[in-house]
Amino acid sequence: MPAKCDNCPFSDSEAGLHLRRSLGVERWEEITNALLHYEHFLCHKTTEECGDGSKLVCGGSIEWQAAHGIVANYIQIRERLELMMKKRGGIMSDYLTVGDAAKIIKVSADSIRLYEKHGKLPAVRTASGIRLFNRHDVEMFAKKRRLNLGTRNFRVRLKKRMDSQF
Repeated sequence: MPAKCDNCPFSDSEAGLHLRRSLGVERWEEITNALLHYEHFLCHKTTEECGDGSKLVCGGSIEWQAAHGIVANYIQIRERLELMMKKRGGIMSDYLTVGDAAKIIKVSADSIRLYEKHGKLPAVRTASGIRLFNRHDVEMFAKKRRLNLGTRNFRVRLKKRMDSQF
């Protein structure tokens, strides 16, 4: 996560408070309102107007969002990129996304979410809420489901035969 600079307007330091006051009440409310709606805020030292033009996300704004129960877009994107990189490298082979679990169990992603909601298929969540399922749990669930479907289909076929005979 980006570090908060010494005079970050989200800091309670003297320099940070001075910079925040210089923004004015209306601009500060505009910034915090945008952050409450999952937008980002660029570090003042990296904007084209008063910084080096690199346009980096403000570490202080990310901390502010976290303190207000909001997972910053920056964090969500970083988590997704890390997941993708780990999956490609094989490190994440023990964990599956909703879509991957759905393919193995041969049901919709919505069904996977329902199984998780009702405690039938345990999942862990990342900070941004992405569900991850243990591959072993998913494979065991798929086997049990296939066995139950096979037994149910056998009973239905047997009942039909019995009914047709009488």
